Amino acid sequence: MAAIMPIAMNNLFTGQHAVIQMPIFVLGVALMLGVLLRFGLLALFVTFITMYLAQVFPLTTDMTRPYGGTSVVLMLGISGLALYGFYASRGTEPLFGRLVLEG
Repeated sequence: MAAIMPIAMNNLFTGQHAVIQMPIFVLGVALMLGVLLRFGLLALFVTFITMYLAQVFPLTTDMTRPYGGTSVVLMLGISGLALYGFYASRGTEPLFGRLVLEG
């Protein structure tokens, strides 16, 4: 928890609305702690990387914008990593489970 706090508090009081920012900060720290405790350090790392990429690169669905192509590549990359993670997590099990009638 002590290692997460400096990262989470990075931009906490930069705005003028601390009353609005504080609950969002607490929720963010609770979500990060929940991801760490439930899924582990690798999942927390992937969460941080995904959040960072979403902040650095602009995301849009409007392809007339100059950064529309970058946005599509970023969304496809994040989606591809998520799909690979799902595939790898299944191991030797079928991707979508077994049928109920299969026995």
